[in-house]
Amino acid sequence: MSVANDTIARISSAAESQVSGGTLLTGIALSSFSALLLELALTRLFSVVLFYHFAFLAISIALLGLGAGGVFAHLRKEWLNSRGLRGIAAVCAAVAAIAIPVVLEIVLHTPVSLKLTGGNFLRLTAIYMASAVPFFLTGLQFSVVFAR
Repeated sequence: MSVANDTIARISSAAESQVSGGTLLTGIALSSFSALLLELALTRLFSVVLFYHFAFLAISIALLGLGAGGVFAHLRKEWLNSRGLRGIAAVCAAVAAIAIPVVLEIVLHTPVSLKLTGGNFLRLTAIYMASAVPFFLTGLQFSVVFAR
């Protein structure tokens, strides 16, 4: 079993060394671009859907998600090191690409008011947590790529 694990580790490290700098830079650029566009969209949506004073919350959600992704990468670095760089980056990018339209739908279709009720608090929490997921995935992707 140890021989098989060593062989898999050598194959994955060989595959990682074949990732060109241009491909990696293009992937990072596109992920950064999508995260910035999502942050801009959330700023606009929060100002309309959740009233204007919630607009700057999008910046805090982005920072929360990016930081949480980095912390997760640090805490689970042994588990992440056993996987290939391309695989982690591809999965994070694909799931973030699926999550972004879902988040925008959640923000648009969740009714929120300024009343201090438990239901309103739960709806706001759902919006905030859902909005942080794509940023978490982007932060995880960046942490793994930059660490390697």
